[in-house]
Amino acid sequence: MSINQCARAFIALLLWCIGLTACAPLEASASVRPAIVASPEPSQTSTLKPTLVSADEVEAACVRDAQRPIIAPGWKLLWQQKFEQPIARPPMVDGPQMLLISRSYPDIHLPKDTVLAVNPQTSEVEWQLSDVSQPVAGLNMAVLGIQYSHKYWLLLVQYYDSTAHFELVIDRRSGTVIYDSGVLIDAPVSGTTISDDVLLGRYGYGYMRRIDLPAGTVRWTYPWKGESRGLSGVFVVNNWLYAFDYWGMVTRYDPENATGQESTSFGVVPLSHNDVYIHDGSAIVRSQESVIRFNLQTLSPMWTSAFSHSIGGDSNAFWGDPPSMTVSADSIYLFDAQGNLMKVDLVTGRTVWTVPAPGPEAMARPVVMQGRVYGFFSDGSVRAFSEADGRSAGIVMTIPLWYHRYDAPTQFRDLVGGLGVSGETLIVTTGCRTVYAIQRAP
Repeated sequence: MSINQCARAFIALLLWCIGLTACAPLEASASVRPAIVASPEPSQTSTLKPTLVSADEVEAACVRDAQRPIIAPGWKLLWQQKFEQPIARPPMVDGPQMLLISRSYPDIHLPKDTVLAVNPQTSEVEWQLSDVSQPVAGLNMAVLGIQYSHKYWLLLVQYYDSTAHFELVIDRRSGTVIYDSGVLIDAPVSGTTISDDVLLGRYGYGYMRRIDLPAGTVRWTYPWKGESRGLSGVFVVNNWLYAFDYWGMVTRYDPENATGQESTSFGVVPLSHNDVYIHDGSAIVRSQESVIRFNLQTLSPMWTSAFSHSIGGDSNAFWGDPPSMTVSADSIYLFDAQGNLMKVDLVTGRTVWTVPAPGPEAMARPVVMQGRVYGFFSDGSVRAFSEADGRSAGIVMTIPLWYHRYDAPTQFRDLVGGLGVSGETLIVTTGCRTVYAIQRAP
């Protein structure tokens, strides 16, 4: 072994020991400016770079994710849980419950999902729904999207390599399926929304139907205004239903009887349901090329800002869940097409600060917790930035991370990393079996 190799091995061992030691908190009290911790040199994390593997090597590739992650001083590992199958989607966290999608591949082209409801503070599995390929026996499917209300989780489950899908509404406390739509055709995730009383879902091309919950009865089925344009996104606010079409026009309807009210065109088409935020009587919507905020009552724009967004062609990080935006009380945080982290003023739409891309690709939308913004990157690092000015607060955690692909190098599988926040706990998934929860050390 050469001297350089010995040195690298010694540094990696030293970092490993540091990760097992509880150290002083990374940040001082709220009255003191947060300390800025320098990021480790590239050579210090070189042993944890992503590894490309072929489809038949998935099992072997996830073996290392049982090892303990490297954690920065001032942080602690709250729990580390290894599940039976790889976690196929970013964590969906809402209050005291987190939904994880565990995916197996009895055949490489036939995914089969299990839904896990997990306590984000303890990693305890509260309930699970196995084999969501039902109600059609013998056809394996994958969870395409997740939404929620206070009472329910909504799963949109798609036939593999098909536009046919079905909707499942699940009681959050018991895990009981209270509504099963049966087979639906051509209905994307962004064309469905749920509340504690109603499921509104796209029904065929250009049609919507209202399902009353928990009874599961159909109130109405209605062809939308401009039905030839299709529906790209819907949401309900204050008993009004707002529907986007594929040309960027939004129309407001009365969901009681589907009566159309007024329409206007913003030229904005939401990328997914996760790209619509409601804030103080307005909607913030992200599309492929811009972010717009508009008044829900008047359907008038408040501001529009151009932010390019592209899906990376050389990784699986964006499959089904493009890194979107996070909205706080007064700001928007997002990654642009070049991987730069940006803070945007919620009132004016102007950019407050921009942090150049750190090099590795962003794997998930940024999240905000305790005055810092966190990003998860393709080198397996979770990096922190100051919420105030974007200054780097260093790498808080480094974990093994892999890209899974088909036989062709450009065909990546839908196993993704992601971030979630539950109170003061940061949840990290890698696309393998292990999920991590970290907190600031006391």
